[in-house]
Amino acid sequence: MEKFTQILVFALPALFLSTQANPTHPNLYGKPCSKSYEPGLAHCDLNKNMYCSDKGICECIVGENGRVFSHHEKSCIEVSSTVNGFDCDTDIQCKLSSYGKYSRCNMDIDKCECHDGDQSTALVDGVCYIQNPAQRLEKARGFQGCSSNDVCKSSSLGSLSRCNMATAQCECYDTLSNGKNEAVEYNGRCVIKKMLKQFCTEDDECRAGYHKNAVCGPHPSFLPVEKVCFCPEDQSCDDDDSGAHSYRAESQSLIMIGFTTVIMGLLATKVVG
Repeated sequence: MEKFTQILVFALPALFLSTQANPTHPNLYGKPCSKSYEPGLAHCDLNKNMYCSDKGICECIVGENGRVFSHHEKSCIEVSSTVNGFDCDTDIQCKLSSYGKYSRCNMDIDKCECHDGDQSTALVDGVCYIQNPAQRLEKARGFQGCSSNDVCKSSSLGSLSRCNMATAQCECYDTLSNGKNEAVEYNGRCVIKKMLKQFCTEDDECRAGYHKNAVCGPHPSFLPVEKVCFCPEDQSCDDDDSGAHSYRAESQSLIMIGFTTVIMGLLATKVVG
């Protein structure tokens, strides 16, 4: 018995160190990994449809229909499609499918369906559309009738648009991200909506999402090549009829961040003490 105890004394620390050097925690998605089993780096679980990508992180094996990581199942699961009859376990499987952003997973039947809050939706050729988008586009300029996405993309609305097949009318929609990025109309064309301090590429993105006086440019808190939305010092971004955001909201946000920081500091001090 004494000999067995001695073996355990030496074996358990070695086993612990081995586990720490080669983590096998189920939440490996997005974590740094190694293809050559380097100590301290994750080993992506093939059984969960993950692999160590060229970026050096665990990613989903794309597969035939595409896969997305499920935090609930701790594994990469297939995106819903015609192949699996649009079966689903999570909303993201549907939103990344051809159904798009106006969809969800009906947990009662485990199938994708069109849905967008109180808005009426319709499924046309495997894509979900809002049936009454005209209410959202009352003040929009440049919208027109259409029969295909090309008609809209070649119009003044630009590449961030598509044809709503349920209404035969052009609408702003980022088809590249399948609606993940919110595209809105501004000055007669579709742009990605950006908020304060979000990365941007042009002024109109900030003005569509934050305020008409906002600009997209370098910021002292970021790298020189990075541009973010901000309000110039010589301009006012207070509330008005055309502003999409308010200076008050910015102030409240900063106050909340400061308050949270203080609370976290007090908690950390209490834990350490």
